[in-house]
Amino acid sequence: MGVNLSGRKLRVLIGADSQDWSPCAGRFVPGRESLGEDGTLATTATLEILKNHLNPESIDPDLNPARWRPGQLVKVQVTNGSGVFVDHPLGHLYILTEPAYDDEAEILPLDLGDWLAWGDTTEPADDVSAVVLGTAEDTSVIAQRYLEAAGIPSASINLGGPWGYSVALPQTKPTGSYVAKAGELAYASGFRVVYQDKVGIVRSQVVSTTAKATPDLTLNLFTENLRFDRLSDPQEPFEVIRVAGTGETVAAVSSPVTDTQSDTDTETYTYEAYELQRGQIITRGTTIPVD
Repeated sequence: MGVNLSGRKLRVLIGADSQDWSPCAGRFVPGRESLGEDGTLATTATLEILKNHLNPESIDPDLNPARWRPGQLVKVQVTNGSGVFVDHPLGHLYILTEPAYDDEAEILPLDLGDWLAWGDTTEPADDVSAVVLGTAEDTSVIAQRYLEAAGIPSASINLGGPWGYSVALPQTKPTGSYVAKAGELAYASGFRVVYQDKVGIVRSQVVSTTAKATPDLTLNLFTENLRFDRLSDPQEPFEVIRVAGTGETVAAVSSPVTDTQSDTDTETYTYEAYELQRGQIITRGTTIPVD
């Protein structure tokens, strides 16, 4: 689900040097995947960089490829209730693809993602689990190896192991990405999911299906600007569906055709044609008049 934060004041820092592009930041729409059984919770986002006189550098990737290369760090901050900039929960991101500058609109749209989204594009070359037959290893250790093979630095991984589940069989080569394999191991180890926190560390969390005694959020209807309106013209399903059409009568006609292949050999071929008459439809071996 994505959230449009274009109405909030943003601070956008791009690159290892944290170059400030805040005056040039346009629409920022982050989102996170729905929680499923794949064990990963990656974050993706789009960010628009606008051309104006406050640009610290060129926003054209052709003229400034080092700044807008895939893998470049992009950090986004928002103001809290006191007006102080704090890290956005989904704001530690990287450029995923080569951006294309829109000359007409003078906008550079960026496709962004966290470490999991970045590593999910890596095609597995081989199995990297390094599990030796008969030697049990905790699944958190194996999952970390897959994440590192996906290009995620060791310093950016803290899975909180051991998870209490072990594997003593060599793993087959992953059919998906290394990140997907790490997620599978996490979910099989007590319903864990792998995610990235707001400072760029990949962590794991056990998924709880138990309802909390105290809700995190409560809303008082009609007092907090929340209202539900009925649809003025709701659609209703059809009671009966009728299908009408025009059928044809089909009759088979065999016509032998002789084709001489040589002076002494001949072969006979047949083909079938169909004379069609309006007013009937075909069923299995019979014709039925059509009203």
